[in-house]
Amino acid sequence: LAERQAENAPEEAVAIYLKQAEEAVVGASQAEYRYAVNLLTEAAAVMRKIGRSDEFAAHVQSLRSAHSRRRNFVKLIDENEAALGLV
Repeated sequence: LAERQAENAPEEAVAIYLKQAEEAVVGASQAEYRYAVNLLTEAAAVMRKIGRSDEFAAHVQSLRSAHSRRRNFVKLIDENEAALGLV
């Protein structure tokens, strides 16, 4: 759904990606963390296209803070900083 929305309604696509990513993190498994980071990567691409990279970076920082105890999730974010547009 988000992929289809990305072209015509990017804000809606980003909202879908971010909501699904947050839900995946709560699942607390390595596979769900990878899925969450993949969704965040998709959201990052859309946010770059609409000129809202700074807002995305702030959202990722908020996620890192909220889930700081989930070390494997934070590690995946760190490992994927370039894909997430955080460097």
